[in-house]
Amino acid sequence: MLQAVHLFPLDAHLYLLRRILHDFYEPICVELVKNIASAMGATSRLLIGDSVMPEKANVGDDRMVYQMEFSMMVLTGQEKTAKQFERISEAAGLELVKIWHAPVGAQAIVEARLKSEQTYTGQQKFPGCHSSRCL
Repeated sequence: MLQAVHLFPLDAHLYLLRRILHDFYEPICVELVKNIASAMGATSRLLIGDSVMPEKANVGDDRMVYQMEFSMMVLTGQEKTAKQFERISEAAGLELVKIWHAPVGAQAIVEARLKSEQTYTGQQKFPGCHSSRCL
């Protein structure tokens, strides 16, 4: 799996995943987001640009998201609902701030941050790092 110390800068203002999480099922998504969360600082934000599936299909809805869902299932991925993004974030130590929906279609930006109550112990996570963010 990904190693956060090599791929993500510590305490960046913004981390962006665009059309990445739909390639994987929830357990892998949780691990990916956990790696990013381990590098995030108190004011960092994670933005996830992806489709957000409606909880229930409605007659007349844009069919593109359902076609993409079928394609992703064939390729071992999955489009996710708002509840699934919330579960992934929660399991990774993040909380959802807001989901910014596009005016048309299912595309959205999911904004997340470290949980407010999260405290740090001062122990280094990444060997050889001398920053105060290497917890």
